[in-house]
Amino acid sequence: MKWPARKKGQGNSLQMVITGFFMGGMFLLLLFVSVSLVTRLSTLLEENAMERTRQTVDQGNASLGVYVNGMLETMDFLGNLVATSSDASQAALASDMAFLQSSRKDVAAMALFSPRGELLAGTSGEQSKTPAEVSACSWFQKPINSLTATVYFSSPYVQNIFQGQHAWIITLSRSVEYRSG
Repeated sequence: MKWPARKKGQGNSLQMVITGFFMGGMFLLLLFVSVSLVTRLSTLLEENAMERTRQTVDQGNASLGVYVNGMLETMDFLGNLVATSSDASQAALASDMAFLQSSRKDVAAMALFSPRGELLAGTSGEQSKTPAEVSACSWFQKPINSLTATVYFSSPYVQNIFQGQHAWIITLSRSVEYRSG
């Protein structure tokens, strides 16, 4: 039996089919591995970003806690200073307040107001608002109307109580008893 004569290029057809299937299989395998790796890598990157964000928030909370505790300690010290200085002059009290303020570079001003909004002692110079305007402020009203010595935090606003100062501030206020001697 004689084999039929082959046409030119026909002998390589089986080799071409095998090579084509091998290449197609490799392409599908490569595609599967790529999709699997991209999905896993994407998940890992997302988890890493969430963990880093969680750590940043935790660190920010810790820093804010330390800062607020320091401010509350300063407020308590100032309250004790005012309560124990009833025999001192207002100028001496203002001097003590200025010394305390110098220990905190983040404190813009310290002031002691009467229940009617009159400035009794302070570290920031002349008052630009009238006592009625000061006593109408929410940061002033809340401690006056409170029965406890709770410290109140205001929303951020532009300071306009003292002349020449217009910085953004958050007011911490609390009621203290002061008897001028």
